[in-house]
Amino acid sequence: MRRIPRIKGPYVEHTVTVRVRFQEMDALGIAWHGHYLSYFEAARVALGDRYGVGYHDMLTAGLIAPIVKVSCDYLAPARFNEELRVTARLRCQRIARLDMHYEVRRGADEMLLALGETAQVFTGTNGDMLLSTPDLLERFLKACEEGVHPLIHA
Repeated sequence: MRRIPRIKGPYVEHTVTVRVRFQEMDALGIAWHGHYLSYFEAARVALGDRYGVGYHDMLTAGLIAPIVKVSCDYLAPARFNEELRVTARLRCQRIARLDMHYEVRRGADEMLLALGETAQVFTGTNGDMLLSTPDLLERFLKACEEGVHPLIHA
């Protein structure tokens, strides 16, 4: 039995629904493993847009946040035309990094299909890595502390 990793500390979350498309199938008739990163991205983009830390927000603030780490544990296969519920969770932490955790569940029965994580660092548009928390992230964290964003405490 695999242990499901838990997020330490407060976080925000957002869930999106995606449908497995025919073009995402592999020779075994299941969703090819690489497409799970796209499922993660759909949830990550929606979460960022909802909480003011999305890609447009970053570009407006002169920031880029490249992914520097990604992992995925595949627990069960997804099949053609299945509806998947993908939840992204962003840890609320005062460091110059975005740590996201993901769950992929089959919509019909809520079966857990995959777990994943990504880490993004902040750079300026010139590519120089930021070592201090950017203002954009500070505003997000302040909104979390003030209860503007509903926090989940782990």
